[in-house]
Amino acid sequence: PRSTDSVAITARFLDEHTSGVTASLRYRVDGTTSFGTSTMLDDGAHGDGVAGDGFHGAILPARADGTIVEFYVEVQDLEGNARTWPAPVQPAGTQSANLLYQVRDSTYTGQQPLYLLIMTEVERAELDYIGDTLPDALSDADMNGTFISVDERGTALHYTVGIRNRGHGGRTARPNNYQLCFPNDRQWKGIRALKLKT
Repeated sequence: PRSTDSVAITARFLDEHTSGVTASLRYRVDGTTSFGTSTMLDDGAHGDGVAGDGFHGAILPARADGTIVEFYVEVQDLEGNARTWPAPVQPAGTQSANLLYQVRDSTYTGQQPLYLLIMTEVERAELDYIGDTLPDALSDADMNGTFISVDERGTALHYTVGIRNRGHGGRTARPNNYQLCFPNDRQWKGIRALKLKT
């Protein structure tokens, strides 16, 4: 989104009951500690399509250029069963590998494919530190991120992508080489991993 755009977040929740599902969008600007909450509605007025179609939506306000927003959804049914997506990170059970988007006012007009990696500042800084310091550079620790590709086939967006420094002889090369790992059920163009060599 651009800094003039509000952002609609939509999700479809499936339950054995046709009613009684309540949903919330939890969100925060990167660098803040607490999440705000917005009720997700299936009323046709919150970016969710047609009222009663099973899709719930919430609209986030426009943000300044460069802002990174972290978010996840949580849902509860009539029996009080609750779930979040993405799920909490195990084994600690913390809600720390969430969905990310970044406000971007610039427009790309080049001919080469463009790949954008979006991470929280904490994880970006950790990845940068790992890629510059031995023996930490020997780590294959993945950071959570969003991957966006822009090419002749259009724009593709993938959430919860693992981003790590690529190994071998160039672990501390600057700029770092990265390996991206896509979830098995949401591969990018049919591939599970992508190596970006700089």
